[in-house]
Amino acid sequence: MVYPVALALVETANAVFKPDNRCTAKVEGALTMSLPKAAAQHLTSNPTPPPLKLKLSPLIIPQSFIINRKVISLKPPSMDQTIEIDMKLLQTFIREELSNAAQSARVNIPLLKYELPVMGDEIAPLIARSTYSMSEDQITISVELSINDKFANSNFYFPRIVLQNAINGKPTTIQSKPQVQWNSGAGVLKWEKVDVGKELLHNKDVSQARYTPTCDSTPTNTNIEFELSGDVLSGTDVCLDVLEGGYSMHTVVKKIRSGKYWTEPAITEEVPS
Repeated sequence: MVYPVALALVETANAVFKPDNRCTAKVEGALTMSLPKAAAQHLTSNPTPPPLKLKLSPLIIPQSFIINRKVISLKPPSMDQTIEIDMKLLQTFIREELSNAAQSARVNIPLLKYELPVMGDEIAPLIARSTYSMSEDQITISVELSINDKFANSNFYFPRIVLQNAINGKPTTIQSKPQVQWNSGAGVLKWEKVDVGKELLHNKDVSQARYTPTCDSTPTNTNIEFELSGDVLSGTDVCLDVLEGGYSMHTVVKKIRSGKYWTEPAITEEVPS
């Protein structure tokens, strides 16, 4: 039997954008393998399972990584070297998973986690800038988004991007472009965008809201939530290092999710015309 292996690389991006265009970004990642339930059951009963090795090729070498010692017994010196699965440990792990999640169609097997070096916006998928402008009786919040140039040759898209600004008091006469949602219970202005892709490489996305505050207003950060599908910031490729067969690569999924991700606004005062 040839076992169809699926692999998922999921990275979590954390970033803070300052008004002076400085950015501090941190990325954490995880590699997970999965097998269809039938294949997993067959593998656990195989007295001589074929050896399984993985080869990762990251463009940015992680500063640290940890392996799941429930399925990998030997940690390589660096993540870009061959990683060998301990087949006895793997069989035991799969048996436990099958007994704990009998209704699941697949068995997921965490393999490793890693951290990239702390860097600037070169490892931030979305570049964000915001401004908070005050006039005599109105506040204008503006948020500008662009995509990291490193994704120019990637087949990626954002299924969803959410921008949120907490504000003091209940605003009146809100004018916005595009349409903004006002959550009175949470005191939050919210923009939600769906199906955003390579158009961000050539045209910056600008969201703006102008409103009249009902009490003293203070600048707030814009919190950003998103998921990117199709690539990872580390530039990691992963493949099976199999000489004797026994496995086939069914699919490789790459995603980036936002963690703590926000922009601090530059504060300006509008001059009356």
